[in-house]
Amino acid sequence: MPSTILIRAPFGPLALFCCLCACDGDRAAPHDVEPPSGGDASTAEAPGLMASDAGARTTDAAAAPASVVDAHAPDADVPNMAEITAVVGNTGRIEVADNWIQGDFNEDDTILHVTSAPECVAFLRSGTKLRSLAGTLSVSSDLVGQPGGPPQPIEVVAGQAPPIREYWHDLSYGCSSSSPTCADAPLPDVPVLFRFPDAARVQVQLQGSVAFPPLPVTTLRAPAFPPVEVLAPLPPEAVDLMISTTQAFTVRWVPPPADAGVPASIAENQRLIVELRVFAFVGQDTSMAGEIFCAFPLATGQGNVPAVLLGEVRDRFASPESDFGGGLILYAGELKEVSLRRTSYVILTDTFNSASPPYSVNVTFD
Repeated sequence: MPSTILIRAPFGPLALFCCLCACDGDRAAPHDVEPPSGGDASTAEAPGLMASDAGARTTDAAAAPASVVDAHAPDADVPNMAEITAVVGNTGRIEVADNWIQGDFNEDDTILHVTSAPECVAFLRSGTKLRSLAGTLSVSSDLVGQPGGPPQPIEVVAGQAPPIREYWHDLSYGCSSSSPTCADAPLPDVPVLFRFPDAARVQVQLQGSVAFPPLPVTTLRAPAFPPVEVLAPLPPEAVDLMISTTQAFTVRWVPPPADAGVPASIAENQRLIVELRVFAFVGQDTSMAGEIFCAFPLATGQGNVPAVLLGEVRDRFASPESDFGGGLILYAGELKEVSLRRTSYVILTDTFNSASPPYSVNVTFD
């Protein structure tokens, strides 16, 4: 049962892929993290988490320009100076849903950014240091200590048996990576971190380890709008979705109405999040794995995963003896990328039905 929840949807060969590489990337992003303060309702501290700033840098999805990577640095590779920057570093992907928390941390990944598309980032697994330990992951929200919410912030500790050093906590079934015996059915009166679509504040903090610097308290909003209707691509029936790596991949949706009652300061940070999980495999054996994240403002109604990024991932993954495929998941919520000392954390909020229809399909790249 836990493996089904971890994967979110059965992807066939993607099951192995998801166990290897749900994660994210690193860059010297240009804006400092704003520590939560009591004076601003959008950043006030959730119960139990103390605000701090350990020199973090944050990229707020589509707002910030891409960073410049020194092509002469020993761990930097710039295959296309005008478009792509590539850096080797440690990565972490942290996902907070209403009833679910997941974290994955990996070392020595390749992180790709596109100069003309700062809303996108790709993370390619090194394959040598998967599922690393990064200390305790702490999550709080506006509902913590309130009726219907957890009584206290949730602390998630990794499972200790390599290679399954995953971080997860399932409120619905009363289990976690450190206590993996789950109930046979959803528990009654399950506490939740937010009530979709209430735009509750969610705060995340990571203790850190030798390889991973501490992540200071980082505040995001839960999904703020009812399920966002996806217009394209439509989920195919009984076949993989075909995605070309020689042209931009376009996603279109119905923007939320301006009179939906969501304050502008919250609505402007809500995103349609495109997560492309990519892998190359020979038979059933995964040889390379990674992810592409793009986060587009909900109000725009359209976003493009750039062809130059898809092509770069293809060039690094594809070979005559391997198949190149993956999966596409669409969410609505908020996403932030926080970079610290050549380690980058991607943090996102979502819930299973934040996009309509709930969107999780197999992909074949050509």
